[in-house]
Amino acid sequence: MSTQKSDKKEDLLPMSLDESYPEEEVKTKRDHSKRETIKRKKSKHSAKGKKRESSCGRRPCVLLLVVACVVALCYGGFLIYKWSSRSTCNVFGVSYPKDQQGLDHLTTCQRLTSVIISGDAFSSVIFPADGFNTVTSLTIQNVPKATQIMFGDNSFQKLTSIKLKGVDGVEMFRIGKDSFTVLPKLVLSNFPALKSVIIGERSLNEAHFELSYSPVQDLTINENAFSASSQFILVDLPALSSMQFHGNNFAKAHTFNVANLPALTDFTADYKCFRQAEVLFANDPKLAHIRLGTGAMQEGTLTLEARGAEEAR
Repeated sequence: MSTQKSDKKEDLLPMSLDESYPEEEVKTKRDHSKRETIKRKKSKHSAKGKKRESSCGRRPCVLLLVVACVVALCYGGFLIYKWSSRSTCNVFGVSYPKDQQGLDHLTTCQRLTSVIISGDAFSSVIFPADGFNTVTSLTIQNVPKATQIMFGDNSFQKLTSIKLKGVDGVEMFRIGKDSFTVLPKLVLSNFPALKSVIIGERSLNEAHFELSYSPVQDLTINENAFSASSQFILVDLPALSSMQFHGNNFAKAHTFNVANLPALTDFTADYKCFRQAEVLFANDPKLAHIRLGTGAMQEGTLTLEARGAEEAR
């Protein structure tokens, strides 16, 4: 009895996969499942690759957009910065006055340190008196219609840098008294229309001065201007006819050449001018008058090599 029961149990047990299906069919199903698995993996990889490619393709566009936005913001900020400082100084102490009226308003700005002037709205550039004494840097450029540049008395007493460019129409350059007192150097060069230069009393105390390559006709230096200056240079001034020094000018200069000035007729140096200097007159064919005041060239020497020095007193 027991043997028959066990046989029946064995008959009821399920057959294994290998026993229930032929071997080839099982193998085929396995291969098919493997292929499906491989296909799924490949499709996943290809999808990821496409995502990478699309994201990589978008990156340059995004970067360009970001750069363009930054440039636009910077330029917009600069325009606002410049516009806001046309009639007053901005938070950085810089001003870009657009016309003479805007320049006049700047005298009330107490934090002003830099002034930049440009544009064809200026027929003259005139700085009012008693102002701009906090300014350390001044630029005047590209003012084609300006015929004169004038600085009022008691102005720019802390100025250490001045740049003059594109001032081709300027005929007169004038600095008032007690101005530019700490400026180390003033160069007036290549002014194609410049005719007159006037420096006020007690201005440009220690500054080196150069006047060159311009059709200047008259040069006037008032009392105590350039009082402690040690350098004065004149170069290629074919129209200069008159030089007036009104007292205690260039007292520390060691040499001064009044040479190669074909139009010069009159030279006046009042008291204590060029006190220590060796002054040379040479190749000044029209020079007719040399006038020296008390103490002028007192410790220096005067050498005349110029033709036409008819009167010296």
